[in-house]
Amino acid sequence: MSERKQAITIKPEINYDISTRLYSYHTSFIEINTDSLISLTEYTITIDTSLKDFYGRNMKQKFSFTFLTE
Repeated sequence: MSERKQAITIKPEINYDISTRLYSYHTSFIEINTDSLISLTEYTITIDTSLKDFYGRNMKQKFSFTFLTE
């Protein structure tokens, strides 16, 4: 498992790919791609501080969000 995938937890577990990309001179973004979301399911994604951006900088704080698929 890659370092990036170790920094991310998705519940319930799904198959996904992750990449970090350059957005602007000082900003990068994290992209999580999956084709296996299940309808009417609540997912929680947690990203810990070990995740590095495009420039190799760690996240400053843990981040978590939840969403519901249609």
